[in-house]
Amino acid sequence: MRFSMIILLLSLSFKLMALDYQVTIEGMSCGMCEAMITKELKALGKLEEIKVSQPSGYATFSLQTGKEVQDSEIVDAVAKAGYTVKKIQKK
Repeated sequence: MRFSMIILLLSLSFKLMALDYQVTIEGMSCGMCEAMITKELKALGKLEEIKVSQPSGYATFSLQTGKEVQDSEIVDAVAKAGYTVKKIQKK
């Protein structure tokens, strides 16, 4: 019982340490845009909980525990999908 409680607390603390991002993206106009950007962000292999929304113009995601990502990697991934990053916010 104690071991499972420790594991639960550790997993919650790691989740709290995850750094959340909100990226403003220009040029999205449809669901295919969302899919292409999601694919390129996933390909970085460092992000989780990726959500791309054409109506809001944002992509949001968290950084995987123990991983680091440079803003330039995010910009390049979005550009590879054919879109432009306007702003990166770390929450």
